Amino acid sequence: MTMKKTITVLVCMVFLAGCGGSLKNTREERTAHELADAGMTHFANGDYKKAIAAFENLRDWYPFSDLAELAELKIADSYFQRKQYPEAIAEYESFKSLHPRNRAMPHVFYRIALSYYRQIRTVDRDQGSTKLAIESFEELNRRFPDHPYRDVGKYIRKCRSDMAENIFYIGSHYFKAKRYEAAMVRFQSILDDYKDILPTLGKARHFINVSKSLIKERDAEEALKKKEEKEKVKGSSGS
Repeated sequence: MTMKKTITVLVCMVFLAGCGGSLKNTREERTAHELADAGMTHFANGDYKKAIAAFENLRDWYPFSDLAELAELKIADSYFQRKQYPEAIAEYESFKSLHPRNRAMPHVFYRIALSYYRQIRTVDRDQGSTKLAIESFEELNRRFPDHPYRDVGKYIRKCRSDMAENIFYIGSHYFKAKRYEAAMVRFQSILDDYKDILPTLGKARHFINVSKSLIKERDAEEALKKKEEKEKVKGSSGS
């Protein structure tokens, strides 16, 4: 065999070996327990992408295995650890609907709420995630009053503070535009709905009082102008 043919054969052998490697990772090669062990090892090592792959194979290849529920939960946990919060929420919600009596439900509700919380934007932006975080934390408290997550109260208070500050931010814009009535509606809603958020409550009260004073001044000026205009008309008609 010539050198050229030898090299060609070797290249083909390497290529075929590579192709054979790409065909691995089929269902027949790994049991449910092996996939679970691999997923947990990857998860413990912080390699959440590989953990997701292992747990997804376990879930898809062995849907009736006793380990399938574990796989579904760990997929959600892995997305959470990767800070892919929308994906984590979707997986937790799926787990919640499929396994409502699973003992991990408090953990699932907590992680859903925390996923919304970690997507909260600054107070000058839309607070959709803040509202959903509050609702989710409150649902956790309502359904599992003995849950072990002692930081929930802190998170709810922070969310409520952000909501109040967002309303104050909107009210301030109306105030700066001299739309005092519209501003007062926003400030009053803080007094009605966020009595526990004292710093924002104090600012809202102050700006309500200032708005009332400015409205009186504006109305007085407008009344004076109308009076002067009437007198001008009366004077011109008399002459």
